[in-house]
Amino acid sequence: MNAAPFTARGAAFMDRITTQLLDTFSKENGLEAFEENTRFEHLTSYLALRRHYSRALDTKDVVVGEGGDTGVDAIAIIVNGALITDVDQVQEMLDQNGYLEATFIFVQAERSPSFDGGKIGTIGTGVVDFFSDTPKLVRNEKVSDAAAIMKAIYERSTNFRNRPACRIYYVTTGKWIDDKNLIARRDAVLAEPDDMQMFGTLDFFHLGADDIQKLYQSSKNAISKTFTFERKTDMPVIPGVELAFLGYISAKDFVKIISDDAGDAIIGSIFYDNVRDWQDYNDVNSKIRTTILSDTKQRFVLMNNGVTIITKGLKHVGNSITIEDFQIVNGCQTSNVIFDQRAQLTDDAVQVPLRLIWTRDDKVMESVIAGTNQQTALKPEQLYARTEFAKKLEQFFGAFPKAIQLHYERRDGQYDKLPVEKGRIVSPQTQIKVFASMFREEPHTAAKNYKLLREQIGTECFLATDKLDPYFVSALAAYKLELQYRNKKLGSEYKSARYHLLLALRFLMDEKPLPPMNSKDMEKRCAAMIALLSDDTKTDELFKKAQVVIDKVADGDLTRDHIRTIVTTQLIVNMLKKP
Repeated sequence: MNAAPFTARGAAFMDRITTQLLDTFSKENGLEAFEENTRFEHLTSYLALRRHYSRALDTKDVVVGEGGDTGVDAIAIIVNGALITDVDQVQEMLDQNGYLEATFIFVQAERSPSFDGGKIGTIGTGVVDFFSDTPKLVRNEKVSDAAAIMKAIYERSTNFRNRPACRIYYVTTGKWIDDKNLIARRDAVLAEPDDMQMFGTLDFFHLGADDIQKLYQSSKNAISKTFTFERKTDMPVIPGVELAFLGYISAKDFVKIISDDAGDAIIGSIFYDNVRDWQDYNDVNSKIRTTILSDTKQRFVLMNNGVTIITKGLKHVGNSITIEDFQIVNGCQTSNVIFDQRAQLTDDAVQVPLRLIWTRDDKVMESVIAGTNQQTALKPEQLYARTEFAKKLEQFFGAFPKAIQLHYERRDGQYDKLPVEKGRIVSPQTQIKVFASMFREEPHTAAKNYKLLREQIGTECFLATDKLDPYFVSALAAYKLELQYRNKKLGSEYKSARYHLLLALRFLMDEKPLPPMNSKDMEKRCAAMIALLSDDTKTDELFKKAQVVIDKVADGDLTRDHIRTIVTTQLIVNMLKKP
């Protein structure tokens, strides 16, 4: 295939397919204004991270490539399945789960048509320096912020389930051909961080043009898995169900169904409709683990309730089954224990009871989900995700004009296959925090105690009778605030005050005490706020005023511990709220 030349910032070349993928990705993610090499950093970072992270992702949160980037183009830190962009989230993850499980991902992207040993050495040096107690390389602000998160993680090492994983990606538009010199450089790069004894797993991935194209296509297609289901029985004909099987499968084969492309993490998005998070090794899960590791592990199939999978697409030839766009709706705990103990599954002794249902009928899916998820209490935000309120909120967000349209992500990864600007996707966790900041006047809680906020769901907020408008206002304001940071209209030093800025913004738009959440007056006043936020000029002026407010209450100290307090909240309320 003839190569399409890239001439920006040096002689670099990309094949036509990769060029087209880059153009498409850039349009979908609002990156057209960036130079081609920067857009390539965003694309490759997205594809690398997607192998380990299944939720909504905005690459602007991880790309660090600029002066002082220490030789890497992107740094992503995942803790307990969440992408961490703020140091306070580390403690938040620990409070929520009682443990920390971290993965560090580094990406170096080059449009060069070949792999370069010198570049391999550069990224290796950058990674080692990143974890050093006495770094020698100059760090830009983004790298420094990531290093602060890393430090916070290791300060809590007594709470590690396992030592963190480190994944290093070197991506070019060339082809890796197992050159001995490059392999030697790669092995040398892995040796030094391995000597630091900070990681449970350390990997170096080299991706070329073919890999980029495959990963991009995979990111656009529904998740598909093929496995052998030999020990199965056809279920009787059921209205609304295309086909259903009942049987059991080797735990080793089951791990392949739930693993990501890299094989080192569970695909989080396939558990959404199960709505139950992994609950670590509580009494029940500890017993599951004990059985798997015992001499009586063959009894597992008799003792465990098993897993239920609902799939929207199914093909089978004999015992070979291919499922596409599927959900594990029951068996999240079993799945996590099996995955966590996958290294111990040396034979086929452990068999997993499996119910496989092929249906496109939403009512059938809802009834199966409800019927198979009654035995364990659910967290408030998990129940909220399945309510009619959350479904209406999803529709409400999408009903606004394109200029201010947002996308409420009720299901993890539900917008991955759609041409949606990632910055406009609002996760339930973000929604809860920004709503609490603006309409419950609790920015200090949003910043420091998410656990307390989620306990209020369904009792003090996110009620079926609530108007949807204030939820959209808070999400839109948060989106506009991110644009202020990214367009450098608001300095990054104000990120520590993001939730208090939102509170100040609300008072600047509407200074009076709020009416009841279910009132017509609330709807009317939110409409006025939406009108202000729809005007870029007025929005800029509002944030300038909010910045002045923060400057006054912060008194020159924008550090997290100083600004993220109830004292700051009270100062803002006293300054701006009218009786």
